[in-house]
Amino acid sequence: MNVLLIHPPSKYPISLPLPKIFTEVKKYPPLGLLYIASSLEQLSKFKIHILDLNISFRPFKRLLLELSRFNPEIIGIQTYTYSLFDVQELCRIIKEFNNRIHINLGGPHLNLYPQETLQLPFVDSITIGEGEHTFSDLIVRLSQNRDLSQINGLSYKSNNQTYHNPSRIPLKDIDILPFPNRIYLKPWPYFSFLDDNVPFATMIAGRGCPFKCIFCGVGGNIHRSRSPLNIIDEIQICLASGFKYIEFMDDTFYLNSNDIIDLCKIIIDKKLQFKWAFRGRVDLIDANILTHVKAAGCIRIFFGVESGNAEILKFINKGVTLDQIFSTFSLCRKFGIQTIGYFMIGFPFEIKNQIEQTISLAKKLNPNYAQFSILIPTPKTPLSDWLKLNGLFFNEHLIEYARRPRKNFSIHPSSTIFTESQLKYFLLKAYRIFYFRLSFFLQLFKSIRSLSQFVIRIKAGWYTFRY
Repeated sequence: MNVLLIHPPSKYPISLPLPKIFTEVKKYPPLGLLYIASSLEQLSKFKIHILDLNISFRPFKRLLLELSRFNPEIIGIQTYTYSLFDVQELCRIIKEFNNRIHINLGGPHLNLYPQETLQLPFVDSITIGEGEHTFSDLIVRLSQNRDLSQINGLSYKSNNQTYHNPSRIPLKDIDILPFPNRIYLKPWPYFSFLDDNVPFATMIAGRGCPFKCIFCGVGGNIHRSRSPLNIIDEIQICLASGFKYIEFMDDTFYLNSNDIIDLCKIIIDKKLQFKWAFRGRVDLIDANILTHVKAAGCIRIFFGVESGNAEILKFINKGVTLDQIFSTFSLCRKFGIQTIGYFMIGFPFEIKNQIEQTISLAKKLNPNYAQFSILIPTPKTPLSDWLKLNGLFFNEHLIEYARRPRKNFSIHPSSTIFTESQLKYFLLKAYRIFYFRLSFFLQLFKSIRSLSQFVIRIKAGWYTFRY
């Protein structure tokens, strides 16, 4: 039985009030599909292929070529809300090619709108939550023509009826999962304007996030960490495959400082030579950690700063103070570790002065790069619940999009003070104030090591300032 896993294109994405830099100058490998594929390999009797249409110039034509060449019987599609229309188009093309192909959708969107997604035409089943074992159970039962009602984490259609099985309990020990087999994506056509133009891999050190920022759709969950030795084994495989840079994609990298230090000590002891980066919280970083990560090859840390106003930080339940933010960025600079700062504007009741405090904070922190965005409330988060409770505007029309995806759909901010055009003005102002500085240009050009680096940074700037 042939199983095709698809990463969808973003040909007709939801329109967001963001510069194109966030979609045009980086392409990350579909790590979730790699985990699914490696889990299927353990079953041995299935032929597996990954098709990443997000890096294809003509994705729908490429899909038809792959359907003819590979002749799959089951297709799994990673599904995001912002690319739901493209996913629907993929499903239509697949069913027109061969109506007997079973289509399963998995990914973040299914946690938000499971019923609406299952009701879409051409969709046969959906996977909710972690998909490795659920999808494996699905293809085994389909290959044996067995009933699907015993697969936890699966919802499906049968005889024009929809069925929702019980949820699957998240894995407690994620060390048992096989490593993502990156050979499925070779050659590696992935890039980021930060990656120094070297082959790079993405990785996770754990799953879940216990913090409860009110705007986040993944927070408030049990965090499960991989053991340092388990991560080291995967790192060594990546290095043997030719990767030079590894970016950890966890929302928060290792909550326990001892785990970070143990990982770094093993990297140093084994003399593993590579560059790496992770996403951290300012309240979890200190000089001891920076000493070890620097010695182990870490070159940058991504931080969610969000706001430069103490009241906003308290409102969003960020759990950090402005003093902690200043201290951590200063420490990183002292240790020679690059920082990437994420900032947001457009919170409910946020006034002009508070937005300007955020822009001012970004300048004072002086990270190597700053990303500014307009807050878009995510469904089923504490923020969306707060907005509805207080009778404020919220993107309830998203549910209509989930039921009937369409082109040219836009999501709008939920500021109670400013219009969308005003927020876009502040966003552009933030980018111009931060990046139009002589000190930034000097730092940028000092970091350029090749013509390709120069070109991609110019491209990033173009997409930012044409916004």
